[in-house]
Parts: sequence; structure tokens; C-alpha cells
Amino acid sequence: MKSSVTAFAIMMLQVVPIHVNAREPWRFVSDNVLIGDGTSNHSDHLEIIASEDCDTFELRIWARIFDIETNLLGFDDTVQLTLTVGDDLVASKASVLHMATDLTTNFDLVYLSVGSWDWETLQMVSLSEADMFTAIFDDERANVEDNIWQIANLPQTLTKLRQNCFSQSAGGFMEARNVKSHTLYGGYT
Repeated sequence: MKSSVTAFAIMMLQVVPIHVNAREPWRFVSDNVLIGDGTSNHSDHLEIIASEDCDTFELRIWARIFDIETNLLGFDDTVQLTLTVGDDLVASKASVLHMATDLTTNFDLVYLSVGSWDWETLQMVSLSEADMFTAIFDDERANVEDNIWQIANLPQTLTKLRQNCFSQSAGGFMEARNVKSHTLYGGYT
């Protein structure tokens, strides 16, 4: 009896599709904001926010801080990190936008800006063979949790983010052609 139940279970696994969480790692929370979930499974989002004038987009990170007793970070501090796409360095600093210190007794949250980026960064992400963004924090004032965000559908969603932005602004896509390229890596380095 036990072997026939096992055989039936194996047969069902081969016939019945198993639905796993197939949500793409990058999703829109509004027309101008993308969020990617990190691998740490705690308020670990990487946000991509189009600027109001559509000239750039900004990268922002929510990260956990362990050992809340020794957290010395405050608003507008600069945090040392290594943010990479594959092996390419993207940024080495981020600015503290907000500290959430009263959410839990287990950890604090820090909201960081990694700077504004030129839309031509799309080419870097799209042409890269990298699978992920990686953030490694190295700041003596706080034990900020490192994180990883999958690239996956990011090139397509960044393109849609840019299209959404320009379609909402006055002048539409004519503005897109007039955007000047500042640098490929426009954030804090």
C-alpha cells in the first residue's frame, strides 16, 4: 500500500503543475516607482524612482540594521557601501534619508539614497550579463545588513518606467531626446 501511494504521489508531481510564487522580482508600485525585493526577506527593497522632470531616476535602499544598541546613524549621514551590478562598481556611498528606530526591538531600518542616475544606465543594465545587484555595507557606525537583488525583469521594467515618465510629462518623448548624459554612473561614488 505504501509503495502504491508513493508511486501515485510521484505520478501526480509529474502531471499536476505546482504553482510557486511566480511574481517577478521588479514590480511597479506606481507609474514612477519600481521596487525590487532583496534576498534577506525583511524590508529590503531597492527602489527606482523616476524624477519629476524625467531627466533621471534615483536608487533608494531600505536595509535592516542589526544591534540597535550600537546604531549611530542619523538623518543625512553618509554610509559606506559597495553597490555592484555583477562585477561592476555602481556606488560606494549612500545618504541616509530616514531612520525607522521604533518599529521593533529586534532591528532598525535605514532608508538610503544611492543618488540619481542618467537613463543611459539602462544600457549598462540591459547589456550586462550580471544576474544581480549586490550591496555590501562597510560602516563602523551601524551593522547594516548586506543584500542582493536579482536583475531578472529589470531592463524591461526600467524601459517601462522611462516610458511612463515621459508619457506623463509635458512634451512627451521629445523631452527624452533632449536629456543630456551626465555620466554613466550618476550616483554617489
